[in-house]
Amino acid sequence: MPGMKDMSAGFSRFARMFAPMPRAIAGLGIALGLMAALGACTIRPYAVAPPSAVVAGTAEKAASPASPSPSRRVVALCYGRLVDSPQELLEEARYQCGGPVRLLEQDLLWTPCGLLQPMRATFECLPSQIPSQ
Repeated sequence: MPGMKDMSAGFSRFARMFAPMPRAIAGLGIALGLMAALGACTIRPYAVAPPSAVVAGTAEKAASPASPSPSRRVVALCYGRLVDSPQELLEEARYQCGGPVRLLEQDLLWTPCGLLQPMRATFECLPSQIPSQ
């Protein structure tokens, strides 16, 4: 059949044009798999430097006469909404502070956090309540 040869030539040109696609897709899959595997090493929220403006604001607040304890600390944690639950974030903040915490702010832009955990939550460590005797 005369039309069949023309058709097979067109198909072969089509196949050659898209032949590199499966390799590119496989490479992308391997790259994504490696990112997920490496990101799995830091699934729990982890501590980073808090924003300097928050630290300065907490220091000013602690130095005021209304605040009895000038030793308040600020802790910042990186987390990701896809890999960390809010409960895990609070537990890690309480662990870092050694007691109760108060959320000061959350930010996403210009943080030192990684791709899988891009959000930074900043907590103020509160004094532990001493039970009355």
